[in-house]
Amino acid sequence: MRRAVVSAVVLPLIMLAGAAGAAGSVPAPVTQPPALVALEQKMEQMALTGEAYTQSINTAVTVALRSHGMSGSTPLTRTTYQTEVQSGLASLAPAEASVKDLSAKGQESLQVGSEVYLRLPQIAKRDHGRPWVRFAPPDSSAFQLFPYHSARGELIHEGSGPWAGLINLIATATAPATILESTVLDGQATSQFTVPVEPSKLFDDPLKQLALALGAKEPETLELWIAESGLPVRVALISEGRTSSFSQTTTETTEITSVDPSFTVKAPPRSQTISSKRFEKLLGEFGGLLEAALGKK
Repeated sequence: MRRAVVSAVVLPLIMLAGAAGAAGSVPAPVTQPPALVALEQKMEQMALTGEAYTQSINTAVTVALRSHGMSGSTPLTRTTYQTEVQSGLASLAPAEASVKDLSAKGQESLQVGSEVYLRLPQIAKRDHGRPWVRFAPPDSSAFQLFPYHSARGELIHEGSGPWAGLINLIATATAPATILESTVLDGQATSQFTVPVEPSKLFDDPLKQLALALGAKEPETLELWIAESGLPVRVALISEGRTSSFSQTTTETTEITSVDPSFTVKAPPRSQTISSKRFEKLLGEFGGLLEAALGKK
């Protein structure tokens, strides 16, 4: 999961930077409606090993301003919007994945076995034309290229199967799910639920605790569209943060477009790849490299 927004490129770099933190507390489970429990059980029992998916992250930021004129100051607000879109193929057996960031030109993530490769074209300018960064265990386990599969460091282990991480996230609910009207998505009838969840209870994540201290709000809203087979066709996680002069709403939507797709992933050529240690060294040598590598400059 983790998203989580956190895109497959941005989030792991942040996670690697903040790997240590105080232990979190595991919440007491909330009893969910039988309809959702039955679908969670089907989700665990699904035998598929791979999926094709799209993931979008939509962020709206509103800042409070004041306009000063002849008659005094007038309160104003300005809202900006940002959208990130990814398209991915992921397999659990064998462990392979290919994720392309459609919002940042040239960024790509690959998984081959236990190793993960990030293509960050901007670093090639600073390291002899080598755009790929290789992450080996244990660092590679911070990347989650199969959305909502269980991730390293989760404190709750309620779920199993391909989407164990999603079931673990539901286990952080602060109240029973609300059942909404059934919806047809891509020709599949789905049951729709909305659940208030606390993702901070799922991980020992000092950055999440910092975000809460700076105005992020929990519970967040988890929206689910689950097919009768147990397939989570669409999952949306909505988070909000607010201070006296700033508010932000982020919606991360993951949609499965097909199951068990046929694909093969090959590691990039060694001549175009640097190690994660070399990448960390570059981060220290060049001010602003991280921002450039993530397409923000």
